[in-house]
Amino acid sequence: MILPKLTRMKQIGLVLAIISLVTITSAKSSMPAKRLPPLSKAELSHILGWVQSPGSNLCNGYYVEPLLNPQQLKDIGVRGSVTSITATKAKFQRQGTSALFGNVVVKQPDRELTAERAYLYRDAKTNKVNRIELYGNVHVREKGKLLVGTHAHLRLDKNEGTVENAVYRIAQKHDQGQVVKNNQGVWQRIYAKINAWGRALKAVQVSKGLYKFFQATYTTCPPTTCVWKVKASELILNHNTGVGEAYNARVYVRGVPVFYSPYLNFPIDNRRKTGFLNPTYGTSQQTGTAIAVPFYWNMAPNYDDTITPNYFNLRGLRLDNLFRYLTPTSHGQLYTTYLPNDRDFIIFRNSFRGSERALERPADFRILQRDTAQRGFVSYQNKSHFYPHWSFDVNYNYASDTYYFQNFPRYKQIPIDQLPEYGNLYYATRYSHTRLSFYTYQTMNTINEEPLASPYSHKPEFDFNYLHPFGLFGLTYGLRLQAVNFTNSNFPGENRLIALGLKDPVTTGQRYVLRPSISYPITEPGYYLRPRLQADLAYYHLVNQEPGFENNPSRALPMFDLLGKLNFERYETVFGHTYIQTLEPEIYYLYVPFKNQTAIPIFDTSQPILSVPQMLHDNRFAGNDRMGDANQVTLALTTRMLNPTDGTERFKAQVADIVYFTRRKVNLCQPSLFGEPGNNCPRSDGNPLSTTNSFSPLVGSVSYHLLPYWTIYANLTWQLGDSTPLAQGASIHYQTDDQHIFNLGYNFLQFEVPQTVGGVQINRITQVLGPNPRLGTVSLVWPLPFWHNWAFLGYSDYDIRFKRFVGNAVGIQFDSCCWGFRFVLSRTLLFERELSTVRDERNEFNNAVYLQIIFKGLGVFGNHDPSSLLTSNISGFQDSYRNPIPDFF
Repeated sequence: MILPKLTRMKQIGLVLAIISLVTITSAKSSMPAKRLPPLSKAELSHILGWVQSPGSNLCNGYYVEPLLNPQQLKDIGVRGSVTSITATKAKFQRQGTSALFGNVVVKQPDRELTAERAYLYRDAKTNKVNRIELYGNVHVREKGKLLVGTHAHLRLDKNEGTVENAVYRIAQKHDQGQVVKNNQGVWQRIYAKINAWGRALKAVQVSKGLYKFFQATYTTCPPTTCVWKVKASELILNHNTGVGEAYNARVYVRGVPVFYSPYLNFPIDNRRKTGFLNPTYGTSQQTGTAIAVPFYWNMAPNYDDTITPNYFNLRGLRLDNLFRYLTPTSHGQLYTTYLPNDRDFIIFRNSFRGSERALERPADFRILQRDTAQRGFVSYQNKSHFYPHWSFDVNYNYASDTYYFQNFPRYKQIPIDQLPEYGNLYYATRYSHTRLSFYTYQTMNTINEEPLASPYSHKPEFDFNYLHPFGLFGLTYGLRLQAVNFTNSNFPGENRLIALGLKDPVTTGQRYVLRPSISYPITEPGYYLRPRLQADLAYYHLVNQEPGFENNPSRALPMFDLLGKLNFERYETVFGHTYIQTLEPEIYYLYVPFKNQTAIPIFDTSQPILSVPQMLHDNRFAGNDRMGDANQVTLALTTRMLNPTDGTERFKAQVADIVYFTRRKVNLCQPSLFGEPGNNCPRSDGNPLSTTNSFSPLVGSVSYHLLPYWTIYANLTWQLGDSTPLAQGASIHYQTDDQHIFNLGYNFLQFEVPQTVGGVQINRITQVLGPNPRLGTVSLVWPLPFWHNWAFLGYSDYDIRFKRFVGNAVGIQFDSCCWGFRFVLSRTLLFERELSTVRDERNEFNNAVYLQIIFKGLGVFGNHDPSSLLTSNISGFQDSYRNPIPDFF
């Protein structure tokens, strides 16, 4: 088709216009963007006031700035708008514009401006200087803030201004620095902590504490070693809210871009703010690959919420939520988890069908088959104080199934066997203390472990304690009252056995205890003497009592004890230091007649491990179901080294022994038809619970921290005449700072670890460590030689008896003032059991890998935080990597 001539001309013109437009656009795009002139590290250090000082701190240096008011070291400042202006040459005018040339210095009480040239502008109405233009080597300085540029426009009557081609430095809001005098006798302020600094084509102070930077950089590293920085088209630092924002942000590490985001939000101090926390990534044998993205919601100054979606590739999506609150009378938190469909739990559940374990434990198998793939956990804690005398606390925990903590283990070597649930209401006065409480457990019985009995629940318990010192005739009167209703859940499947008559039901009921006392304490500077008379009265109302025993057993016992103590003191010099050394001999006589108590069930009573405080107690049992018969004298000796200036204890040694005048007859046997010892009686041979020995084991302990940095503790329980100690333990702690920590420990118990309450097994300690455990521990945090700021960290718990490691972690970390790196490997023995499936073997150990990179002032990146693991196993370890949910408690 042939177009008209005019139409063709229009087409040619249109094509030429498009070609011109593309050419112009290309020319514009090829024009270099405006950039800041390059500055060397030495130039940046000089501008920012950085002083290199290797080894002085993690930053290896500090920032220095002159005092704005050198004559007032406490920064009292001058109130008002007093301004002083000096320059080499000036042209002042009462109206209009004034010009200053050469060494221009403008001082206000909280600000100092310097430049090569300046122009002052006056307000048209008041004729006062309210604006200033500065040119050439411009410095705008406030306390903890510095802006250096080529040109600035400032409002002196307001906190507003603009600086072109700027270098800035801003200290954290809570960092006040330290005022010192330098070698020339000039007072100055130094900042050794994190300071944010960078460069910008344009820096704007919008208002007090609010800054905007355009085409800017941001970092907290020293200018001599800038490991990371953020480049942004727009950067906002709001010190009023503690929030930093970066638009079109690129994160550079060692000059290499590693991350881009159109918007980046980060904290610039330790205040709480709404936003996403750093995501975590990791792997474990129980969950597979795990990814978590927590979101923190600062709902109000006194309550907040953290919502954390977790994805586990073996199990599915789990939603965690932590809600916290703080009121004038209460504080607490509610933690919940919910996993709607646990794929791996379904596989685990199906693996037991037709297995030998399912045939051996049919009740547990039926419970497992009833458990669904919807899993979760609820935990609520609260503490409240009402008026001067009333207080309340509650701790509620519930898991959807008993396998929950097998699949989602915590940092404990011993698995969670009992989830406590309790509530307490307190009323306290000067002489009395009253408590009403509820206490119960959720027992975590699983088919792949030995079954556990549930401890008795207290629903409810009432306690009243009254002690009136120096009453009539100088006597001290006391009264203890307790009333408890005990209930208990049966083993899985026991209800069916009970219904068939194949098993007796569990004994339950109420216990009432009354303990009046009267004593006459004599206290003098050199001695203490306290004779005391008591009466132990107990009454029970029981249901399902053992056949042959009465349903309402009771106990009435008189008690007498006498405690005497002497105090001797002298001054003693050790390692060149003078201390007050004490010598404190004690004698304690206790008499309680024998009362046959085999008809009384064991609800909450146990035998504690022997210790010096326990040997000076009026009952060898812990709990009120047994009152031990006694005719004995305890001899104890204590010596201390005290600091004469503040009274702190530097050394303490104790030793005690009990002389028995009669054999003990009361024990922890459960009731039986003939009142004979049952399966729950303690062993007599080689055991400190023996009722036939004339002397108790000798118990001693030593704690030592006379030398700086060293703390030593040791304890020993030895049965006289035996060649092997019954119990011994020792620990050594050395720490000069957070990077030099060493711990060494050893623990041994020849007799079984107490693991019963009310005569029933309530945990699986011996399933992990076995009977008579010997456990050695070592932990260390130590700098690596020749590698500055690098440190090795780790711990190991070794079961000496079975020659195996119970828990281990090894890693390395780098820590500086602006960034850090940590890599940790851990392996923890959860528990041992006879496995019924091959797939279940992965639950025996919890293996984990932790990798963290922290950019201080920006955030933490990496997988799950090992802080709890390290702080709980390395004594004295303080984690500078922690990025916790902000705390307001």
